[in-house]
Amino acid sequence: MKENNSIISDSLVADVRNIIEEGRQRAFATAGQVAILTYWNVGRRIVEEEQQGNARADYGKGLIPALADRICQQKRSYVTRLNNRKDSFWSSIGMSKYAG
Repeated sequence: MKENNSIISDSLVADVRNIIEEGRQRAFATAGQVAILTYWNVGRRIVEEEQQGNARADYGKGLIPALADRICQQKRSYVTRLNNRKDSFWSSIGMSKYAG
């Protein structure tokens, strides 16, 4: 094993480590961007369904709990996540969810 190490320069090791690390960082950044876009679109779609073209939604219809129930058996977790996606959508367009 030591014989093989003598033919590998420190420069090669450093370059390969940097290439791998840069690739990992890009992969994480890309995955983060995809997640943000996914969550934004989930929030947008929920808002569209709730409002159905109206300026305000009819709250209290239980859309999010029903959607979460249909999507996944882990209902409580999904209700929170879906509410967060909807709130993120409102924030991203600079509006409060309570705006009239």
